[in-house]
Amino acid sequence: MLKVNSKIEKKVIIVGVSGQDGRILAKLFSNNLWKTFGLSKKPISKVDVNHQVIKISWKGSDKNELFQILDSISPDLIINVAALNGNSNRLKEIEKDNPTELKIVTRDIPEFIIEWILRNRNVKFLTALSSLMYTPKNYGEFVSENTKINPQGLYGELKAQVFTNLKKIRAEHDLNVCGVIMFPHTSQYSNEGFLLQKIAKQFSETTSKYHDSILIDYPDQPIELGNAIDFCECIYLLSSKPKLTDLVIATGSTFKLRNLMNEVLAIQSTKLNVRYRNENTIYPYLIGDVDKANKLLNWKPKISISQTFQDILHAL
Repeated sequence: MLKVNSKIEKKVIIVGVSGQDGRILAKLFSNNLWKTFGLSKKPISKVDVNHQVIKISWKGSDKNELFQILDSISPDLIINVAALNGNSNRLKEIEKDNPTELKIVTRDIPEFIIEWILRNRNVKFLTALSSLMYTPKNYGEFVSENTKINPQGLYGELKAQVFTNLKKIRAEHDLNVCGVIMFPHTSQYSNEGFLLQKIAKQFSETTSKYHDSILIDYPDQPIELGNAIDFCECIYLLSSKPKLTDLVIATGSTFKLRNLMNEVLAIQSTKLNVRYRNENTIYPYLIGDVDKANKLLNWKPKISISQTFQDILHAL
């Protein structure tokens, strides 16, 4: 993790501290001498973060309660990574079964914070956005912070509403706020419903002789997927800048599951029966344009997808 020295204690509030990104960011900021507060809808006893983090329970839909918390802490920086856990398929289920909760977490919470920032203009605010604000039409289509929005589903539409509103209010009131467009990312802290977690579980069960093979769908589809620890370090670097700016956080490249499995099997020196389904099926896909992150922050992802998979496998 990054480490800097600081003589003046600064305060950061991480909204959504119980999730993957929130937990990583909480550890990163507290290790770098920030007084770190974590807001979560989960019971505080179940929030697994660095012991130095001050954990605060919040209902999530109560704006006045949030304002009271923010007023009492008087932070220098607020980072919103609140989200409903799940991959794209799970998000579709939530859109159908619980759209109200999706709207609260995805759109209302960041807009509550922006409203509070309008009355506390010296506070910096960074909110996580999503590559689902864009729908791929071509193969290997690059997305930057200036790409025209074309949302996928309700989740992408809500994120797009936040981004549009944030840019409008920032221009009108000269606020130090920004959105980070985060492409898919994972780590050993992700829940078991995500792609690499599912494959790692198959891998583990096969080596334990519960199954005799691994089944991989769409092995040749290019995938843009990064490591959450890398992505959170990019957020940390950006938040340390005097002036925030919208940014894409991604790997800027793709991989294929077939190549990943070949690499992992070679590293593990393991012979497994890997079966593939829907081979040579390739759909349009997006790639994150990381040129701005590279130039502004001198940031590049360091953790390979192979290492990420092995970390997930070892965490099972």
